[in-house]
Amino acid sequence: MNNETCCEVERERQINAQLDRLVNEIDVTETRVDELSSRLNPILSEPSPPEDSNQKDGESLAPIASMIRTAKEKISYINERLSDLNSRAEV
Repeated sequence: MNNETCCEVERERQINAQLDRLVNEIDVTETRVDELSSRLNPILSEPSPPEDSNQKDGESLAPIASMIRTAKEKISYINERLSDLNSRAEV
């Protein structure tokens, strides 16, 4: 295996490891938001009806781009939930 191929393999391994860590942190954050929502439920007003989401068509992405898109969508969802909790808190 030449040096360039070896570097590419190592770079891909590092990228995948960091993406796995990112996904794990997103999952932990999502769990904490769920816990916060449960604890705040007694002081929250009723939620607003959900807005229609604009689903993207089945655009074909490279595996790494797909993982990044999924992570970004999870972060956006968490941010929406936090905004909802904040707007509904009656304190």
